[in-house]
Amino acid sequence: MVYNTLAYLDGGQPDAERIEFVWGKNGNRQLRSPQVGEDAVFPPSTPQAQGAGTCWYWLQDGLALADHMYLMPMLVRRDPAGPPGFQFADFGVCLLKIPIAGNGLDLARHAQIDAPFFHRDDARKLYFGAAFMPNTTAAGAPNPDGHIYAYGRYHGVGNPEIQLAVARVAEANFEDFAAWRFWDGAAWNTDIAATAPLGRGGAEFSVTPVASGPLAGKYLLVSMHVERDLYIRIGDSPVGPFGPRIDIYRTPEQDDGQSIYTYNAKAHPSLSPDDAWLVSYNVNTRDWDSHVANGDIYRPRFLWVRFGGV
Repeated sequence: MVYNTLAYLDGGQPDAERIEFVWGKNGNRQLRSPQVGEDAVFPPSTPQAQGAGTCWYWLQDGLALADHMYLMPMLVRRDPAGPPGFQFADFGVCLLKIPIAGNGLDLARHAQIDAPFFHRDDARKLYFGAAFMPNTTAAGAPNPDGHIYAYGRYHGVGNPEIQLAVARVAEANFEDFAAWRFWDGAAWNTDIAATAPLGRGGAEFSVTPVASGPLAGKYLLVSMHVERDLYIRIGDSPVGPFGPRIDIYRTPEQDDGQSIYTYNAKAHPSLSPDDAWLVSYNVNTRDWDSHVANGDIYRPRFLWVRFGGV
């Protein structure tokens, strides 16, 4: 299992003939022993990772700012106590900074930095980077306020269901961790421990401002948990309030058995025309033998979603 990979898409259309995949350390396309962990494009190298034994990155979401690409991956390590297919545990968040060069990324010159966006105490666990929403002029946001919104996962002790959380930072201060603020339900707070849950949201998702159509001026969450139904929630602002879950699609892959499950739905507005949104979700299985027998299971699926002229 290669821990993380990349793909370059040539152009802004979702064309399978124009995508190129990258793997191996710094994208060298070389495969080594999977026990070493260097099949990944980004083997962890931060101080936190070096002290954790065998670990890897779950890349989460990313965004481009000026001449760099940023990713905010979770640090993950093995956890034999977990159920089949989920024998891993997250324990930190890092920031990857990658120079943009020509038609791609200068992976060999990327930097890895431990980031203070993972929090655990007796009441909750949360981390950020599950989704980014740049609400900026450069990103083409319809109502820009100059901030980057970083969404996260919130697990409360009294409510173990995954919920949304959100932080933000001014675009110019993205790398200044002290400048980040966390939404506490009423205001922007300097303390990550004050972060409030915003209702249901999956492990990865998207929040996107809507510029036209019947949802113009709203913020559309596209998400799902480990389940069959892909859903949306409609918000009045980047921090909500987000309305009730509305199921819009039932995934069919579980009908094939093989312990298959679906998760991590999100929209891709930058690859979408004016009248539809491209949405993806992930497919996986809890059974390793099924992975070995059928390499087609573990890949995303895509669909078009239309919201009455959005």
